[in-house]
Amino acid sequence: MMSMPLVSMRRLFVASSKPGAGCCTGCDAVIPAVSHGRTARIAQEHPARRGASGGGSGYPAAQEVFPMAPVLFLRALAAAGIAGVLVLAVNAVATIGPGSSGSAPGGIVPALADPGPVPGQPLVGDDPVTIALAGDVHFENQLAPVAADPQGLASLAPHLGAADLTIVNLESAVTDGGGRRMAGKQFTFATPPSGLTTLSNAGVDVVSLANNHGVDFGAKGLEQTLAARAGSPVAMVGIGANAAEAFAPSVHTVDGMSIAVLAATQLRDHTTVYFRAGEDKAGVASMEDPERLLAAVREAAITHDVVVVVPHWGVEKQTCPSAKQVAAARQLADAGADVVVGGHSHRVMGSGWLGDTYVGYGLGNFVWFRNTTFPGRSTGVLTIEVDKGQVSAKRKALAQGEPSPGPVVVRDAWQPLSIPTSGIPAPDPETAQQMLADREKAVACSGLDAAPRSAPLVATAPGR
Repeated sequence: MMSMPLVSMRRLFVASSKPGAGCCTGCDAVIPAVSHGRTARIAQEHPARRGASGGGSGYPAAQEVFPMAPVLFLRALAAAGIAGVLVLAVNAVATIGPGSSGSAPGGIVPALADPGPVPGQPLVGDDPVTIALAGDVHFENQLAPVAADPQGLASLAPHLGAADLTIVNLESAVTDGGGRRMAGKQFTFATPPSGLTTLSNAGVDVVSLANNHGVDFGAKGLEQTLAARAGSPVAMVGIGANAAEAFAPSVHTVDGMSIAVLAATQLRDHTTVYFRAGEDKAGVASMEDPERLLAAVREAAITHDVVVVVPHWGVEKQTCPSAKQVAAARQLADAGADVVVGGHSHRVMGSGWLGDTYVGYGLGNFVWFRNTTFPGRSTGVLTIEVDKGQVSAKRKALAQGEPSPGPVVVRDAWQPLSIPTSGIPAPDPETAQQMLADREKAVACSGLDAAPRSAPLVATAPGR
């Protein structure tokens, strides 16, 4: 078990049980799982999914995108091991996406096929699986030499490399030139493919490119980004040669636990106007097509133990979530996401539990070029623990057609860091207390709970 001498630590009591068998599903528009770095498990677990309305957000409940009665019916079929295909045509309500959006090509008609039970992969050991998440990364200006140096971010390895799985937002196209900068944008960011190795050596496993800078260098830059993905040492999610690829999860297996990571952007900007992934169009995964993302989350929740969604959302320089963020978090939780942690505001925002789902509204900048004052310099690494006993209980409950036993994420920890003029974050004792105080304010306005309401809190460390 990793040592977590961090400032914010919470733990819940969770029950343990042996893994059970589940079911395998498919859909009419297949969303392939992308295995990267670890053995993939195209699996059988399932979401006897909890409602996320237990969070104390203070906002009105989001309108359902997918009617709950059919969802529960589908889950009952899956739990019973009934083979066949059931197609539900859904009139999607785009609460999760921008209001100006229309429906995208592709299918808001998910299908569920169950060929029968598939044995679960045994969980190994008792130590929790740890997932670390950090904010926005690019390699502009003074950071350009860092991308060319395989060990350029070695100082971050103790913060990023200790976790079993580490995820950041790569706020940049991956290109070494040749593309045309997207017209009309104030900032355009490019990362050479060598920067992916730099990130990998620092401990990063997954990067999201579903953001407003992932296609900053147009069609040529997008082509180069997708070419770089083929040989990348880190998984790249939220972008693809078509919508199926862009919405596909990266799949990682740790100690027998299958973790699926998906990403999408909620913003409507130059990137999604011109480079929104479609059935036969390369681009980024967009939440303008809410049902496409929710269907991908539901599918991942059925076939994997833990589902992580990385949304690009919110309003720049704000530390409290917008109503649109809160609504999207609820919908993703109801669809089966266990973790929803995103960014865009360039500020550290609040995190906590929304029902049984762990939500983080923003992690701020991370490796970033312009950081002269607070709060822009404030950043950190969020580490969450996934309990194997709770995952085992979830498998068993679903195999027996019972409700989920509660959250799989049982603890979080926040390591505050400050971004100096170099652009590479580091601990800063002089500003640590101020950064923690600012984060406390963000937590207070997030409407999130300090612990899931469905499980008893047995210990809470001070200074969350």
